[in-house]
Amino acid sequence: DFGICACWQRYRDVHDFWHVLTGLPPTVLGEIAQKWFELAQTGLPVTLLSAVVAPLRLSSVEQRVLATELLPWAVRAGARA
Repeated sequence: DFGICACWQRYRDVHDFWHVLTGLPPTVLGEIAQKWFELAQTGLPVTLLSAVVAPLRLSSVEQRVLATELLPWAVRAGARA
């Protein structure tokens, strides 16, 4: 389906653009925060999978930063974007 392909292409095209606008680095922690941002913004289920599974790779300190700082910010900012 062309519409689905176009949607996915657009999603990929704007991913790096959102990194620049949000200031989130292309690190594992930054990518996870970006996925939460994208989930709040788009509601795409694939972002939820990444956002929930990927934190298992983080250290306990990074998990704490994600849970207390980045995740709340990403959800608020993504909902307003």
